[in-house]
Formats: sequence, structure tokens, C-alpha cells
Amino acid sequence: MISKKLSELLNSQLNFEFYSAFVYLGMASAAEELDYPGFSNWLQVQFREEQQHALKFFKFLNDKEIHAIIDSIPKPKSQYLSIEEIFVEVLSHEEEVTRRIYQIADLAQKEKEHSVSTLLQIYINEQVEEEVTVRTLLKKLHRAKDDVRAMLILDQEASLRVFTENPLFNK
Repeated sequence: MISKKLSELLNSQLNFEFYSAFVYLGMASAAEELDYPGFSNWLQVQFREEQQHALKFFKFLNDKEIHAIIDSIPKPKSQYLSIEEIFVEVLSHEEEVTRRIYQIADLAQKEKEHSVSTLLQIYINEQVEEEVTVRTLLKKLHRAKDDVRAMLILDQEASLRVFTENPLFNK
């Protein structure tokens, strides 16, 4: 039986995943305003991934007969001065997601709640990938920030990102 504290953390993460989706949508809007449609696309893909992550928590809670509580979502920031500023914030946000997932994982391990531990392993692996991807992109942005052509090439590369449903988040 999943403890009340662990249920609360899972519900909190469900809502944080929805919040994360809207954080990325706000960033996508800012990227459009900065005239970087490719980076806007990259962030819109991230928006869809976060929605998928939230729905995985939703399904897990329901499968465990725990009431999934949907809270109001705080208004995300949507004004940024540069693409680099946006992606610094993306990295910070992903690091917060990782911290939160680890917090839940620590409690699940302590309580020997193996089903939660198994669920979270998917997210832990995903977070490693997310942070590496964003750090790599940030390094490229930092090197290119004063070179308009390089920024346009990076924007073009970002426009190629497509959303692909991850089957691990659909089970």
C-alpha cells in the first residue's frame, strides 16, 4: 500500500509535470517573439513530452486506486531577452524536475514501494537524457551567441525536432 506521503508526492509531481508543459509553451511563445521559430518548435515538442509525462503519473495513480488530484497551474514566465536565457532556464527547470523525482524515489526506496521505484526509473533515465541534451545545446548557444549565421543554423536544427510518443510513457 502506497503511503499518504508518497501519494502526495506523486500527485504533486503529476501537477508539476503539467506545470512544466506550460513553462515550455510559454518559452515557445517567447522564442517566436524573438524570431526563432525553430527553437519555438523545440520547446513545443518539450511541451508535448511533459504532457505525456504527466499523463503517465495520472494513469499510475489511477491504476493504484489513488485519487489523482489536479491542482491549478501557476502562470509560467513568458518574457525572455534571448534564446540563451530561455535555455539557461530550461536547464534549471530540468534540474528541478530531477531533484523532485529523486525525492520521490528516495521515499519509495525507503518504504520499499517497488511499483513506484519501477515507475520512477523511467523518469530518472529520461532526466539524464534531458539534462545532457540541454547542456549540449546551451554550449552551442553560448559559442554562437554573437554569430547570427550560427544562431540561424542552430534554429534550423531545432526546427527538425519532432515529437515521438515514448512507449514507456504509454503503458
